Amino acid sequence: MDRLRALSERFKGIRDQTHFHIDRDAVIDTKVVWDDAGITGNELGWVLDSVFTILSEIHFHRTGERVEVPDYDGTDAANAIRAYKQVFPDAKIAV
Repeated sequence: MDRLRALSERFKGIRDQTHFHIDRDAVIDTKVVWDDAGITGNELGWVLDSVFTILSEIHFHRTGERVEVPDYDGTDAANAIRAYKQVFPDAKIAV
C-alpha cells in the first residue's frame, strides 16, 4: 500500500495536467508530463496489476465470483497501430 500511495501522488500530476484539470500546455506534449512524473513502464504495469488484484478481490468478496484477466498475446497490435496511423498520419508511433 505504501508503494501505491507514493505512485498515486506521481499519477495525480499526470491526471491533473492531462485528464481533468487540463493544462493547455501540458496536454500538447503529454510526454513531458509523464517524464516529469518519472513513472516507468514497469511501474505503470505494476500499478495496473495491483489495482486489478485489489478490485477483483473486492468483487469476489461481494459476489463470490472470480474475475480473470483474459489472455492477450498482442498479435493484433500492429493492425491497430496501422489503423490509427491512417486516421492520424502525423502520429509518432512505430509499427
